[in-house]
Amino acid sequence: MILLPDTMHWIRWLGAGRLPEVSDPRARRRILLATPVLQELWAGVGNPREAADLGRLYDAARRRGVLVNPPAPAWVLAGQAIARLRGKRRLGPARLRALRNDVLLAVTAALHGATVLTANRRDFAMIREVVEFSFR
Repeated sequence: MILLPDTMHWIRWLGAGRLPEVSDPRARRRILLATPVLQELWAGVGNPREAADLGRLYDAARRRGVLVNPPAPAWVLAGQAIARLRGKRRLGPARLRALRNDVLLAVTAALHGATVLTANRRDFAMIREVVEFSFR
């Protein structure tokens, strides 16, 4: 199983000092790091230790080839999904902006055959109304 954790999972792991193995190709599970998640993590860095931890995570993910950058089709599909959510759910601009990275993560997971790992079941269930992907 390929997992694509959301930002909150990485924050918990980084805060606990217990990062999962970013990837082991022989393992049954692979954990990918999406660049939109990395952007959110960097935006929340509060001190030099957090920056150093995040830098090590980035370097490890890049070295092991598990850093996932949404390809051009993901951006297009994410925009289309946001438009469908706007129409279907009548969501306002602020709410749609708040969902932007989660929609991008969902589409990226779908394109990579990955499962989004999240505790935010409500938002991802709503996104699944317009994007076919799995989450847990």
